[in-house]
Amino acid sequence: KAPHPNTGLAVLFLCEAAVGTPRVLGERDADFDPEGVQQPAFDSVQVKGSREPDETDYAVLKLEGSLVRVAQTRPSPTGYPPTGYPSTVGSTYYVFFDPTQVRLRFLALAYPPPRAPAKGAGAG
Repeated sequence: KAPHPNTGLAVLFLCEAAVGTPRVLGERDADFDPEGVQQPAFDSVQVKGSREPDETDYAVLKLEGSLVRVAQTRPSPTGYPPTGYPSTVGSTYYVFFDPTQVRLRFLALAYPPPRAPAKGAGAG
């Protein structure tokens, strides 16, 4: 999640999810009604974004007995959508229809670093 414009606070939800067989949608399909794209053949929906972490650069952490892959890079361009088409979706995301497919594992709050005092400010 992007930082809040007033406070700079960002919230990250780390979830364990059973993706199953995802229906992959392009960014032009991203403005959808989740109920309208749910199909029996698919367990979730993946909306392809223009950026995502490199899937080959990750670390494996053991969290509460489960092995979890964690990206080690910032999101980079995926090459999607094709050149000449403006992207409306920044990062790839998933939609799940059954809440039992997703379990919130951790919630992290990221605060901005403290600002340096302006020149000339402070004790005199």
